[in-house]
Amino acid sequence: MGKYDLLLDFGDGEKKLSELLPKVILLSFSPPAPIIERNMQSIPGRNGLVITNQNKTLYKERQIPVKLFIKSVIPEQFYLWRHEIYKLLVRDQPYYISTTFEPYKRWLVTCDGDFAIEKDGQYMHKEFELNFTSLNGLAESKYTTTSSELNLSKERFGIGMNIPSEDHKYKYSGLWDPSQFSIYNAGDITVFPTEHDYTVEFTFVGKDVKIKNNTNGEYLIIKGSFNKEKVNIIRQYVMVDGKVPATQGRFPSLVPGVNRFEITGSRSTSVAFDFRFYYK
Repeated sequence: MGKYDLLLDFGDGEKKLSELLPKVILLSFSPPAPIIERNMQSIPGRNGLVITNQNKTLYKERQIPVKLFIKSVIPEQFYLWRHEIYKLLVRDQPYYISTTFEPYKRWLVTCDGDFAIEKDGQYMHKEFELNFTSLNGLAESKYTTTSSELNLSKERFGIGMNIPSEDHKYKYSGLWDPSQFSIYNAGDITVFPTEHDYTVEFTFVGKDVKIKNNTNGEYLIIKGSFNKEKVNIIRQYVMVDGKVPATQGRFPSLVPGVNRFEITGSRSTSVAFDFRFYYK
């Protein structure tokens, strides 16, 4: 597993903190428990609180405390590294962080300062703490389901990510009406096409095709006739060869675990799911 280190990705590839700032050491990376936002109210005549109008669980942003250590040799070096820390971590745009002890998950964060690094007298070293803000309150897999087979052998998914011993498929072809198949969500939360990295590509031969996730009851009907046109689901938008068709319902979300799909109205079907896993 190697040395405990902070991994940073500013959009130009992942780099280690120890490579960017050799005199700065990661001491701890401690994400707290996730924060759930609930709609609750008190109802006269009933005990306690009642959860109201919550069709899905909402996770709030959360602060991730990180402890770092400056190990300089001379006073001038201390002030230099302090400035380099500010420049490296306090940025205009969000970026991804992770650690070498959990290298398969990443967090989308900002670091908006509000921390100080004061030199203690004659000492050349300093331990300090700062907070990253996890924007969506969750970690996500670095790789999607199209990166490789879902297993622990390719160094893309790791222990603690609910990865099964057997492989799960995310591409199917040659299915017939009705088409039935399973899609496995290894994450801790439900994945929604409206807000997560979750896209699907189909080809159909049929008419008024219905795509239903029998696990949660959600479905989408795409109206019209199809003869192997390419159908894309991107951010809940449905496109058939670049055009917007008439639809009914919404494209199904993916609950944690196995999702059992059924497609009716198509005599043959191919399908490819591409999404990330999200973790508390």
